[in-house]
Amino acid sequence: MSAQMTPGVHIKHVVIQPKHVLQTGVPVFLGLVRRQLLEELNQGQADPNETFITQPIARAPAAHLVRKRGYLRLPRRPPPSAETQLGDPGSGDTTSYMQSVDTMRADERVREQVLASGGAAGQLNSAQAAPTDETAPLNRTPQRFTLWPQFEATYGNLSSLGFLTWAVQGFFANGGSLCYVQVVAYEEGAMVDAVDAALETLADYDDYDLICAPDLMWPIPSGEAHESRTGSDEIVDEIVAMQRAIIRHCELLGNRFAILDSLPQADATDVKAQRHQLNGASAALYYPWVRVANGPVATGGLVPPCGHVAGVIARTDQRVGVHKAPANEEMDGVLDLAVRLTDEQQGPLNNIHVNCLRVFPRRGIRVWGARTLSPQQAWMYVNERRIFTTAARWLERNMIDVVFEPHTPALWARIVRNLTDYFTSLLEQGALAGGGPQPFYVKCDAETNPPDQRETGRIVTEIGLATTAPAEFIIVQLIHGPTGVRIVGPL
Repeated sequence: MSAQMTPGVHIKHVVIQPKHVLQTGVPVFLGLVRRQLLEELNQGQADPNETFITQPIARAPAAHLVRKRGYLRLPRRPPPSAETQLGDPGSGDTTSYMQSVDTMRADERVREQVLASGGAAGQLNSAQAAPTDETAPLNRTPQRFTLWPQFEATYGNLSSLGFLTWAVQGFFANGGSLCYVQVVAYEEGAMVDAVDAALETLADYDDYDLICAPDLMWPIPSGEAHESRTGSDEIVDEIVAMQRAIIRHCELLGNRFAILDSLPQADATDVKAQRHQLNGASAALYYPWVRVANGPVATGGLVPPCGHVAGVIARTDQRVGVHKAPANEEMDGVLDLAVRLTDEQQGPLNNIHVNCLRVFPRRGIRVWGARTLSPQQAWMYVNERRIFTTAARWLERNMIDVVFEPHTPALWARIVRNLTDYFTSLLEQGALAGGGPQPFYVKCDAETNPPDQRETGRIVTEIGLATTAPAEFIIVQLIHGPTGVRIVGPL
């Protein structure tokens, strides 16, 4: 029986679930700290909530996930079933998270007042005094941050142990609005293994499409002082090995892009030597380092540029789109560069695909290059490669339901139809070279999927895109299988 209604105006509330938007320009920052130094930092903290706990990563005993103790159980936190919605650094609810931080600080002030007045700690609220279960496995999901103060409240006191803090600050200063952070502690001498273990924890998530690892360059303590990471060939080889691991990670997954830093205190010769040891379409190398306000004393205020470059990419994606080359863009939050390059100095570096940062009179400090580390002409530019990695992310998210479907012409037609709609939207955004007879094509049929291919359980789709610069076809294969989407090509 319908409810009786009186004459008048009645408002019916209709809630429409917003359509999920694939975000680009979202980096994950990989923080690396020596476990011994982290323990020393913990010992110097008067507030237990400001200390960090570590837990070994499975199959990597020398690598440990790091989380701040105070955020394992925030005051007045809801039951475990709702932990991911309130007061959790990994939650998307920024307002609730910051309110929880403010609440914790307010409760700590109350605790100090009680103790100062001779009160006993046992008189505090039992929920506040309850012990934290530090034996439960830590969530391996990278923590999500949408504000610089949010990150600063969580990991700000790690600034004495690495470059992570300045990288994230540079990201937000340049227009970034969303990033993820994964902090890993490593035993002395096991940094390379720790990077491999950390990358494994990042593989299961596709919420980010950029990777930054500023702490690869952090000085190594030696007695009372710090030595430069470029102090020996062995250390340089270690840095390059870790950067290669990151490139392999990006190439294997096909849905993310690495922003790599040049070596500290490097000149043009050092950067050329570093560049010749790196190769990959899913990575770019940036030189030189940037000087920031209140930067680390150990480096004279210089920090790796990856965080600032990630912010520039995020800002460019938001303003124009992933198809815009992240170059000729001003960098905010940078006071100066480690080296002021001239046109004559940049030329040879640009030819070997080293992206330079430049100082221009009356135009500020700008990113002045957008080339990948690939020797292939088709993958020369960062924006061209990212168009394809974004397509792979879209395909993996929007066509996951085709996995285990019958391998028939009907399935092929469905894939072609969905990808055609997606690439048409890219054409309308200006990501593809319009005006020609065929700015893109999609092919998924018996030719790309012969009988022996079908038996492997994989679907091969050939796509060709005429990107805006240069306006030439890049033809690749998207192989969609139970383990995800891979990009093969160019053909």
